[in-house]
Amino acid sequence: MKLERSVYKKKENIQLIVNSKCQLRILTKKDVSDDYIFWINDFDVTKYTEQRFHSHTKLDVENFVDEKFNSGSDFLFGIYVDEKHIGNIKLGSIK
Repeated sequence: MKLERSVYKKKENIQLIVNSKCQLRILTKKDVSDDYIFWINDFDVTKYTEQRFHSHTKLDVENFVDEKFNSGSDFLFGIYVDEKHIGNIKLGSIK
């Protein structure tokens, strides 16, 4: 499924507000921080996920986030508590 660029722009603005402290919002490359790279490479954080088998560079993570952002069937949300990015959740593949 190929989406028009205007749909991607709308995707960037999707957010789910859980409460005054917690929200989920679509990730973009600008959300890839040094903290994100640190915890995606931290075995204690990823030991129960498939990520534990990989070492991630900033470029790898930016490419993954960009791929999900441009996907017509996946939604990659960042989980933010008090405006701090503490994790992710991916929904997809959605048809």
